[in-house]
Amino acid sequence: MHAVCSEAMDGGKKVWVAHALNGYKLGCIVDLGADGITVELLHDRPPGQKISAPFDSTFPAEEYDDKDVDDNCK
Repeated sequence: MHAVCSEAMDGGKKVWVAHALNGYKLGCIVDLGADGITVELLHDRPPGQKISAPFDSTFPAEEYDDKDVDDNCK
């Protein structure tokens, strides 16, 4: 099963975004601003929660969730 964001932008690309309490969290790009990026977090409660972060605090994530390895490699 693939997680999908409700308001995905940029083709629904998934990213890892820095999170103050949990290190990095997986999410989808919902807005690109002049100074940063807004990401809708996946697997979070309540659903649809969004955070903003600087561009240098976000990193691309694998497109598919069903990989059988624990890293971001193909």
